[in-house]
Amino acid sequence: MRPENRPRCMPCEGENMKLRILVFDLDESLRQLLSIIARGNGHEVLSFPEPSACPLYTDSGCRCPRDAVCGDLVIIDNHMLKMSAMGLLRKQLENGCKVAVHNKLVLSTSGSDQEELRIAKEMGFTLLNKPFKLKEISEWIDGWEKRIDPNRKLVEIS
Repeated sequence: MRPENRPRCMPCEGENMKLRILVFDLDESLRQLLSIIARGNGHEVLSFPEPSACPLYTDSGCRCPRDAVCGDLVIIDNHMLKMSAMGLLRKQLENGCKVAVHNKLVLSTSGSDQEELRIAKEMGFTLLNKPFKLKEISEWIDGWEKRIDPNRKLVEIS
């Protein structure tokens, strides 16, 4: 088996840790694809078809304990039924989401609101245009494996 095709164990001594990745996308096949990519690298993935799955969609404040977060990375499609990615990201910021802005990736298309995308980029969100290469997603996730504190605490999500 070639090295790039070998399964990776997470977490292992000397290797990167398991991340929790939250995916918000209306397109079920894309949610599944993103989940397969991340799980293939040993990460936990929680995927949601709409922004209302995020507690901060309706809550006025983050319910995560002071020393914990709901996830390490967020991947969010710019086009959802009830709200754009920027709408949800703004709500998260206003309501105290503890996932850092630069740990959030916005997937956009040529039909996306360019002004919103410009603002998202200025605010520190990562942007990736569709269609994208699977390698681009993997590289973005891999880059964060090395930077996220392995001692961080994750909120139990049921």
